[in-house]
This record gives sequence, C-alpha cells and structure tokens, in this order.
Amino acid sequence: MAVGQESQQKLWGVLHAGRDKDYTSIVDSPNVFAELCVNWIPVGGKVIDVGSSIGRDVRYFVKTKGCTVVALDFSQEALDQLVKVTPSELMKKIKPVWADMMRYKFQDGPFDTIYARSALHLTDRQLDTLLQRGVGALNQQGFLMIEGRTPKDSKLVRSQEITPNLYQDIDGHIRRGWTPEYIGKIVKQFDLTLIDIRETTKLQDERMLSYISFIAQK
Repeated sequence: MAVGQESQQKLWGVLHAGRDKDYTSIVDSPNVFAELCVNWIPVGGKVIDVGSSIGRDVRYFVKTKGCTVVALDFSQEALDQLVKVTPSELMKKIKPVWADMMRYKFQDGPFDTIYARSALHLTDRQLDTLLQRGVGALNQQGFLMIEGRTPKDSKLVRSQEITPNLYQDIDGHIRRGWTPEYIGKIVKQFDLTLIDIRETTKLQDERMLSYISFIAQK
C-alpha cells in the first residue's frame, strides 16, 4: 500500500461518511478542471478518474461526452455516495472500483484518458510506478490530465514536508505538491506532448488556494 494510504483511507472514510448532506449542492457541479479537460476527451471515449470521490466529474464526462468511466477510489464511503446520487441511466456507463491506486494495474483499460484531480498524493517513486502503468494503458494519442496543489497553497504551507513533494498536516492528511519543473520531468520521461499547463491562485476565506494542472498527450 502507498505511503500513508491505510491511515488516509480511514481519514477520508470518516470525512465522506459525514458529508452526505453537504454533497447535495455539488452533485451536478463539475470541477473547473473537468470543464477544461472535457474539450479534449473524445466522444464515447473511455476514461478513468483516479480518486473519483463522489463522482462529480465522472457524471459530467458521461453526460457531456457519452464516455464510459472507471471511477477509482480507495474510499468505499465515497463510492457508496457516488452510486447513491447517480441516476441509474448514468450508472450504466460507470464502473466504481474500490482499490488502492498503487495496487491497481489499469486492467480495465485501455483508456483514452487518465484523469486525476487532487488525488495523486504519492512519493516520487510511487508516482513514477503509477504513471508507468497508466501511460502504458493509454491508447495512442490518449491523454493524461492531472491537477494538484502547488507548494504555495495554504494547506501545504501549514503542513510538514515528509518526503520530497509530499506534505502532511497536523490532522494526518497527506497531500502532494506539484511544480512546473516536475510536470516537465513527467512529460519528458514518458515522451508525452504537453497540450496545456496552467496555474491558478486565489485568496478565499483568508486562505490561499493554489493549483497547477496539465494536459499531455501520448
């Protein structure tokens, strides 16, 4: 199991179990990154959402592009919420998979798109292993789409760096920090073509939110 994954499962399980009512306002509201990515996802394509949570973006991809989507998450509570709030006609195109991402072999591929938003909280070595498997499971001209926090984000600023690019806060949550330099390394290492990269930073409720995202093609 990946660094801290067992404890992270417990932490996120508790959070998801207590957010039942909070989710109703965002069930049909995709993340901004998903709204960007949908412009490249092929109609009827096969997508895997790594760290799908309750499926906000999963449902969006199905509804807008008619995709079939593998919803991978290590929280059974999150996947239970996904099934609960997703209409049955959409569920026909969604396969929930409860698994630690480091034990998943991308056996449900090949995929047209690998999508991960604020989910790949792994060490550099673990991330390298995961991406080797993932890129290998992409169709030719398939897409890798990733968004994560930068080290300038308030949650990372208030956390301790436990290994390079990996931070842990006082509550035990582990998060990865992303930089343009590391993204460039990934693109070069896996011989990808960088399609889009952007950083967004804003102050919200006295907190600095800082994300970086990229879309690369095989």
